[in-house]
This record gives sequence, structure tokens and C-alpha cells, in this order.
Amino acid sequence: PVGSTLGTEHWDDPLPVSFPNYNRDVYKYIELTVYNPDNEKKNQTLADNLSRSQYLVFSSRRVYYSILRNSKLYPFTSNFYRSLFSEKLGFKLIHREAHYPSFGNYILNDDIADESFQSYDHPPVVIFQNIDYLNSNELIKRIQMNQLKAIDSE
Repeated sequence: PVGSTLGTEHWDDPLPVSFPNYNRDVYKYIELTVYNPDNEKKNQTLADNLSRSQYLVFSSRRVYYSILRNSKLYPFTSNFYRSLFSEKLGFKLIHREAHYPSFGNYILNDDIADESFQSYDHPPVVIFQNIDYLNSNELIKRIQMNQLKAIDSE
């Protein structure tokens, strides 16, 4: 809705897209700086920004796929994404938009293809709504709890 606060990933395009003569002040944007190195300050900033976001809007899988592939470099952030997509952080997945290549009636689901194929041609968009509005301390606790569960299962 107009006036919403949208969390978006840096290094990707925020949605909705800005057009000439379009009022960018319709939404408040909060940039999730997930590519910064994992440390206490980054983790706290991420949690603070999540707690203030009414919606999270990801315009492609470019950022979260690259983070998840580098989970040793980004252990906290990887667990943030795992927890988010498992709906353990008080956010609910409310919309997923994906358009796949097709040939007649045959549709090619290319979700396992290299992400650059989708990102530049037909990126899938996901939108999460903040349902529980957890504070930053509770978000950090839940992300770390999911991280410990992942370590225990290895």
C-alpha cells in the first residue's frame, strides 16, 4: 500500500521501479546491506532494518542465492535468508511472481538454472509481509537459533 516501508536488498533493483515523473516518495525504502561482512554491527543493523520494514521486496534471486552459496563467508546472513523463507522471522511470503520461458504449451521451469539467466531476462520477485513486527533482539535470537540448528545437523 502507498506509504509502506519496503526493505530491499542492496546491489539489486528496488521495486517498484521509478519512472520519470513518478513520485518516489510514495514508499519509504530501507536498504538491507546484506553483502557487508557478517559482524555484530552488520547483524544488528540488519535486524533493526527488518524490524522497521512492513514488507520485504526482492526483485530477483541474485542477492540471496549468492549469499546462500557463500554461507561460510556469511553465516548469519545465510541463516537470515533460511529463516525468512521458512517464515520463522514473523514475515509471511505473500507473493511470488515468476514467468518462465515457454514453447507452445511446454513451460520450462528454470529455477535450477544459473541465476544470471533469470536475473537478466525474467527475474522472480518475492514479497514478504511483516506480520509479527518482532523487535531486533528477537530477530537476532531467532536467526542465531536457526544457525545453531544448522550446525547441529551437520
